[in-house]
Amino acid sequence: MALDHADRNDPQGQLTVTVDGRSYRLVHRIHYRGGKGKRSKNLYLRMSVGGKQRWINLKTSDPDLAVLAARKKLLVGPSLKVEDVDFSPATVAQYLAAFKALGTLPPKTYRDYRNRVLRVVAWIKGIEVPIATRGPRRIAFEREVGAVRLLMIKERDLMAWRERQVELCRRDAKDRLSPRTANGSIAAWWAVFRKSSLWPLFGLTSFPGLGMKKLSAKKVIFRTLVPLQGLIDKAKQELREQDPDCYDLFLLATALGLRLKEADMLLWSAFNFDRKILDLKASVLYGYKSYQSEGEVKIYSDKVLDHFRSRFENRAGDFVLKSERPAGEDKDTTYYRCEPTSDRLKAWLRSHGVVCDKPIHYLRGTGGNQVRIDNDIFAAQCFLRHASVQTTIEFYSEVDTSYSTTLEF
Repeated sequence: MALDHADRNDPQGQLTVTVDGRSYRLVHRIHYRGGKGKRSKNLYLRMSVGGKQRWINLKTSDPDLAVLAARKKLLVGPSLKVEDVDFSPATVAQYLAAFKALGTLPPKTYRDYRNRVLRVVAWIKGIEVPIATRGPRRIAFEREVGAVRLLMIKERDLMAWRERQVELCRRDAKDRLSPRTANGSIAAWWAVFRKSSLWPLFGLTSFPGLGMKKLSAKKVIFRTLVPLQGLIDKAKQELREQDPDCYDLFLLATALGLRLKEADMLLWSAFNFDRKILDLKASVLYGYKSYQSEGEVKIYSDKVLDHFRSRFENRAGDFVLKSERPAGEDKDTTYYRCEPTSDRLKAWLRSHGVVCDKPIHYLRGTGGNQVRIDNDIFAAQCFLRHASVQTTIEFYSEVDTSYSTTLEF
């Protein structure tokens, strides 16, 4: 979400900022030494103070951060003391833009955090959240919530929001929600507004909501719904010849542990058949869930390797999963090229006993669980590309109830 400056660029394409009806240029300064000019890395605010030209180093090359820093300095007047800046106009949109510019999160994770933060602020301010995830209503919603000033968010408002989430998660609530939904929003709030280099920029010494505690949530227990080997055998019999695209997606999820979106945007160039690996890298088409999600995936089955090598030799395009739908340029919405293929596979899985909300993601879980059984939990973490082994333990490891003991009673 960009800063709300309509005059961010003047007609000549130069970066400007307007305060009290007057525009100021933000430029890279040229320093001369020995008759040679060198362009500065940081942006400078060019202005006139007392009839003399002044160059103010904004200490950043990022346009959004530079506009924000210049505006704060201009609001002070001739003294140009940062500690005297009036920070009250700073908005949620400006903070989110500055947080995005830090580049500490992958794009997909940032978008998830941003949307969660916007929903919390919307509840606090009584702004209705549209059902649509894109379009004019969504744009108007983000603009309205983004205009909320940071100083208008109070600790008591966030505590009231948390109490409301507790009520919605009660067993007898009419519209019962999972505590994990609220916990995800709390974690996003912590991540976005935690103490960082942004605090001095916005004049913050503290921020409400960072002390919020997560709601108590029931431990997730992964369960195998149907025997995995039997499901693989049925897929070979019923999908490999009749619906090759579905079988490709089945193997990508089960044998290689790919998420649906990862499989959807997978290119043939990611395969290295000689090394027997799949090299996953972020691109302009898709940013992975986390930095740990990128990396090399071992193709441990020779039959799976031979299958994809054969498909590669007869490929009809750059993407592994064929589809007539375009890749899509709107990265702020969930859009799948291979949605027709995934819908067919979901229907097939449910008809064979995989009755759950995300049957394709279940395949990824069962594949990781089998790697754990055959090796150990750390091998499963590597297969699933989790940042923390705790995630693998909690969500993707079936509890073994067939244990025994040598004790005699």
